[in-house]
Amino acid sequence: MSEYQELVDFLFQKEDRLIGILIEYAKANDYVKYTSTLEEAWRASIRGINHSFQEAVLNIEGIPGHRPDKNYSTDPLAAFGVLEARLHRSRGITLSMFLGLTKYYRQSYIDCVLEEYSGEKAEQFRTYIDRVFDHFEMGFIEEWTSSGNPKILSELQGRNREMTNEKNLYLTIFESMPEPVVILDEDGEIVTVNHSYSRAFLGGKVPGDRYYGEPATVYLPARVQENIRASLDGNARQTEFHVELDSVNGTRSYMVQTTKMLDVSEKYRGMIVIFNEVTEQERMMQELVLANEKIRLLGEMTRHDVLNLLTVINGNLQLLEMKAAEPSLAKHVRTSLDASRDIQRLLEASRDYQRMGTKKAEWMDLAQTVRAGIASLGEMEKKVVVEIAPGMEVLADPMLERVFANLTFNTLKHAHTATWIRIRCENGTDGGVTVWFEDDGPGIPQELKGHLFDEKLGRRTGHGLHFVWRLLRITGMDIREMGEPGKGARFAISVPPTGHRMAEQRQK
Repeated sequence: MSEYQELVDFLFQKEDRLIGILIEYAKANDYVKYTSTLEEAWRASIRGINHSFQEAVLNIEGIPGHRPDKNYSTDPLAAFGVLEARLHRSRGITLSMFLGLTKYYRQSYIDCVLEEYSGEKAEQFRTYIDRVFDHFEMGFIEEWTSSGNPKILSELQGRNREMTNEKNLYLTIFESMPEPVVILDEDGEIVTVNHSYSRAFLGGKVPGDRYYGEPATVYLPARVQENIRASLDGNARQTEFHVELDSVNGTRSYMVQTTKMLDVSEKYRGMIVIFNEVTEQERMMQELVLANEKIRLLGEMTRHDVLNLLTVINGNLQLLEMKAAEPSLAKHVRTSLDASRDIQRLLEASRDYQRMGTKKAEWMDLAQTVRAGIASLGEMEKKVVVEIAPGMEVLADPMLERVFANLTFNTLKHAHTATWIRIRCENGTDGGVTVWFEDDGPGIPQELKGHLFDEKLGRRTGHGLHFVWRLLRITGMDIREMGEPGKGARFAISVPPTGHRMAEQRQK
């Protein structure tokens, strides 16, 4: 392997640094007036030079030399310089301009090497860089000076046609955009606007009327100018704001997006402003909110009235059960009473579903929330143990207590043999915590585990656990059942690292 392969590998690794040094030289010496505004164009030239270095290392032993009879226009090492000469000459760049910028390319490579190396190796690499750039310069000088005026004129004419077609392509795209677009300079003054902007705010009739028609006054609405000025003065590359503007179609709502131009040369330091009309979306959203509010009110009113009627029915059924002398009659009354209570619970569950996620998540004391949820079910014979450290808080939906109410209700309803319920916390390995809800009942049958949190599991059941799963997911929590059949139910609620804290952390 050549001793200069290390230099080539270094240059490929330092591509970004080379670009940075080169652009600074171009800015400092005013070459950016005639260069690309995009970093990728600079990157392409640096990569082309680096590949030339690689070719030199692979095909030339030692440092490339010069001979009086060498034809640099056909020399592989100078091929990149020849190609660049043709390309830049066709763009109207003079030999002195191109040769001057090439000197700064050479200097950028030397500066980059000297940042990393010193002593004999630095001088050795510097000499190699000089010789390779000598070949580039010899190649494009020979190519440049060997071409006659007719050839140069033909190149310029061809390139001019290409640039005109390219300009027309981007003008057509700009004028065809359905959103109103404004191009501003660095002072916030309008450079140009597209047809959609002209049509919406200036009464334009045909595409291109701002380009090819009579000069007309072009302005930004006053309510937009203030935000634009703040965006130009700020550090953010992109901003967005909402505004209502008078247009030819009346007052309309817009989300205005601003984007500062991508220009590493800093020739064009202006801004692109795009007006996205959202009038129809906002109207539809308002109608949706109104419809949801009507549904909510209807649901609340219906649920309230039905629950009141169920209270009356339950009271009468309880009296009838106490006075029923015949056992079979008492049995039917108890069945009716259970069904009535199930209806009541389903209505309460529908209320919980409707309210779920409507309020912002908040930090809640976990132990207090657990006890409040269990207490909402009234007195019970089973022993309840809460082993949660004081001050433990979780970020959750304000209805979190319904999670523990539903889990406890499941134990009361389905685990009649259970004698205790325990809720405890355990630290996880990922920085989160696990909240365990356990009982010593018969556990969950294996055939039900895969569908435990599905909606509508069984008759008049399943809503509670599905509700629990959905409520926890709102703030990134999850729940699984980890128990063994015959050994009690074990629900594991996973709380992410960002979803829990101790009260003293909040005070700090």
